[in-house]
Amino acid sequence: MNMAKTKAIEPSQKALDALPLASGDWKVKNIRGLFVRARKASKSFMLARRVGGKLHRIALGPLTMAEAKKEALERWNEAGQTPAAVTALTLGAAIEDYIGAKSAAGKLAPKTIAVAP
Repeated sequence: MNMAKTKAIEPSQKALDALPLASGDWKVKNIRGLFVRARKASKSFMLARRVGGKLHRIALGPLTMAEAKKEALERWNEAGQTPAAVTALTLGAAIEDYIGAKSAAGKLAPKTIAVAP
């Protein structure tokens, strides 16, 4: 989506209802990254944001304007996290999984899994 060529609408339910179907992408004024995609059969909200220099588009779905504004705010508060980063395995979790699996199989000595005071 090229935001420079995107038309804009006011952040109100009235403006959303008046938006014609099949009219393309519409930026929602004063709400960073939120836009409406008006297709032939429906209108749905999307959120566009950059994380680490890469543009990510998140589909929010067919919502009311109030729901979309709330959802956009919640998503922005997850600052810098992509869906992959949220579910990514951390080193600590990997170590715990490894030790748990090895100790359950009886392949680690008790001193290996002992926790220092």
